[in-house]
Amino acid sequence: MASIDQLKSLISSKGGVARSNLFRVFLPNGGSDMNILCREVSLPSRQTLSRERVYGLQRRKVAYGFAQEDVSMTFMLLNNYGAKEYFEDWKQKVVNQNTFEINYHKDYVESVKIQQLDKNEKPVYECTLLEAYPTTMNTIQLNNEQDGLVEINVQLSYTNWTSKFFK
Repeated sequence: MASIDQLKSLISSKGGVARSNLFRVFLPNGGSDMNILCREVSLPSRQTLSRERVYGLQRRKVAYGFAQEDVSMTFMLLNNYGAKEYFEDWKQKVVNQNTFEINYHKDYVESVKIQQLDKNEKPVYECTLLEAYPTTMNTIQLNNEQDGLVEINVQLSYTNWTSKFFK
C-alpha cells in the first residue's frame, strides 16, 4: 500500500493534479468569446465494439470496430444570445431551415480543439474533433430563480478525433 508521502511525491513530480476547470475550446469563427462563455465540455471517448466468436470449443470476444459519443458543450448566454446565434448559424449550414434542404457534408464540418490546461494555463493535453458539426441544441430552461443564469447545451458530432500530449 502506498504511503501519503509517496502519493505527494508522485503528484509533485507530475506537475500536480489535473483540474477540471482549466480548459480551453477553439471553435471555428468563434473567437475568444465562445471560449470564455464555455462553462463545460466533455472530452471525446471511444468504445471498442466486440462480438463473441467461437473457435473450436472456446468462445472469445473479438473487436470489430469502435463507437464514439457526441461531445457535449455548455455555454453561458449573455443578453444578446450570441452563443445561441453562433450555433443556429452553424446549424443553418447543415440544414437550411427555410428550404429544408440538407447541405453537403464538406460545407458544414469544421475542426474543434479542446485543451486541458495546467495551473499556469499551458496545454497539457489537446484533442481535435475532426469534421465536427452541431447536431443538437438542447432546450433552454427559464425559471423564476432570482439570480438564475441562462445556459445552452450543444452536442457536436464528428467523424474522428486525434489527441496530443504536451510534455
